[in-house]
Amino acid sequence: MNFDFFSHETLVFMAAAIALIASPGPATISLAGMGAAFSFQNCRPYLFGTICSATLVSIIVAGGLLAAMLTIPYAAIMLLGISTVVMLYIAYRIGTASSVATGKKYHKAPGFIAGFLINVANPKAYVSFAAPLAAYELSPRSPAFSAVIEVVLSLVILAITNTLWLFLGKQLKRILSSPIWARCLNVGFSLLMLIAVLGIFLWSMGDIMK
Repeated sequence: MNFDFFSHETLVFMAAAIALIASPGPATISLAGMGAAFSFQNCRPYLFGTICSATLVSIIVAGGLLAAMLTIPYAAIMLLGISTVVMLYIAYRIGTASSVATGKKYHKAPGFIAGFLINVANPKAYVSFAAPLAAYELSPRSPAFSAVIEVVLSLVILAITNTLWLFLGKQLKRILSSPIWARCLNVGFSLLMLIAVLGIFLWSMGDIMK
């Protein structure tokens, strides 16, 4: 079970994982929007939910369970329906959240369950893990060990980048501190979430209809 963290294969894998996991998507956009709309402390359960759900998604992908899961009748449609409802709910909460700049108290942010569902029911989450896991083998002599290493590295990357997305939203809120700009920021992130919902819906429906 030989593994070299600084090998060319490992570094290329990590670059690919960062590009896929950290790229804008429903979970990352929602984290930035949550950071802009709510306090950092209020968002921690949601952040933890996204990390826990990503852990489950990575286990499903690495264990080869995704194909089996999708053989269940209407499973893909049910996942799409759940993800759409959750993303619309989060977009609404971000868009209607009061800002500290308005002098009003924060509403309670969406919690652990919303964060958990946004990845478990989101097709992009599965693709983000499936693509690098399928393309690279960090320990050719032991495929199982290689899969474990790849999952662990991917989850570390996800935990760091998700936190950074949340922090980005918080910093934008500090920069755009006037009530008008704070409202525009919340509405802007809400609209980005709606665009992400539409993109995921159309992409998923295209796959389902094949």
